[in-house]
Amino acid sequence: MSCVDLPPMTEERIWRFERVGLGYKVEAKSLQTEIRVTRLKRSSGELHGEVRITTNLEGVKTVDGVLHLARLNLSSTTTRERLAKALEKRTPGFDYDWWDALEHLCQNVMLSESEGQPYLEIGQGEGGSHEELYLVEPLIPANVPSIVYAEGGSGKSVFALTNAMSIKTGWQYIPGFLPAETGEVLYLDWETDANVINHRIQRISAGVGQPPPKILYRRCIRPLYEEAEDIAGVVAERGVKFVVIDSAGMAMGGAGERGDANENTLRMFDAIRHINVTTQVIDHVSKQEARLKGKVRGRLPYGSIYKINLSRSAWEIRTEADEHDEDRIRATFIHVKANDSRLHDDITVDIDWTPGGPIKFLEGEANVEYMMEKDSISDAIIDKMMEMEGTIKAKSSLSNALPQYKPKSVWSTIDRMVRDGRLLNGPPGYRLPPEPEVDNDQTGMGMN
Repeated sequence: MSCVDLPPMTEERIWRFERVGLGYKVEAKSLQTEIRVTRLKRSSGELHGEVRITTNLEGVKTVDGVLHLARLNLSSTTTRERLAKALEKRTPGFDYDWWDALEHLCQNVMLSESEGQPYLEIGQGEGGSHEELYLVEPLIPANVPSIVYAEGGSGKSVFALTNAMSIKTGWQYIPGFLPAETGEVLYLDWETDANVINHRIQRISAGVGQPPPKILYRRCIRPLYEEAEDIAGVVAERGVKFVVIDSAGMAMGGAGERGDANENTLRMFDAIRHINVTTQVIDHVSKQEARLKGKVRGRLPYGSIYKINLSRSAWEIRTEADEHDEDRIRATFIHVKANDSRLHDDITVDIDWTPGGPIKFLEGEANVEYMMEKDSISDAIIDKMMEMEGTIKAKSSLSNALPQYKPKSVWSTIDRMVRDGRLLNGPPGYRLPPEPEVDNDQTGMGMN
């Protein structure tokens, strides 16, 4: 094979370094080559990682595109030199400076891993709103972990899956619960298998007469903290907005030599922090009551109290059968814990659950009250906008003009009204839609 002239290996022209999940990569698109390092660990002061080199260079022997896969001591110059020579032998006929590529990767990874988080002076700067933001209000706070738990067979996995489907499609499967935004979702399953979840997706979709969406799914065997690096990479690359963990007991894994329930819980939530996306954990319930502010608000999830402490929001689900219809159950959501917001009132949802048939969600009594409150806010928004000549430039203008409602409730209602077409969003801001044209022919028999 004749020598191939490759462009100069300058950092500006060739290599692009970036973090991917918990790992890193350098990529040279012009060379059709990528070097990725994952599973980083420190040992005796040195940084080690798993290096995977992939290439599409013509004529180079690979294993399904992988040129090399091995553990690498990123701190060792000698190790880099040896690997560079081995790669030169694997790519004969190419004028490829492997040493430069490995040096670029190792230096950037070591610097990134040693930097840590910056020290900040805070207190007087401009901060974000203290109001809690939601992906699905009020069940799923955005960008933080939450937990939903119940007794076995109560439908907690179905509720979590339904919310995931809603976030993926923007469709309202449960009356009154629309996502604030849509995007890719990921279902991590330690409990069942793909066939079970696939069948549930189809049944839930049939309940609203919609085609089933495609949900990203992974059957998990190892504890979450061992899977976290791969998951974080997929979340980053696929732009995942919401992750379901089903369920906590299996995701935590068994106790190690000196491990206990608290340690395993801390490991699981540390893994969730690294995944760095809105997450809902499904768990089983204990018989212990949770007493917050002197008031019983439900039972606790099974095991460590850290499950409640580390979740930003926790809901218990209790179900009861309908005495008049054996295929219908009523689920009551009890808000046990909240950060940066009050505990929400109980929410009830009725479910038609015919064995093997469609799963239909109906409005329960408490849910109807919740929706009536939302409707009263939307009516107030329309009245206030008419007073303000039908246009506002920012949500804050309306929330300030409606002090009787919480700002987050006004903001989320505005988003819902935009999705429903009751408000328009665009220059010069939010505005009421134009009144429909009235046909002057009141008989409806006018000629075209």
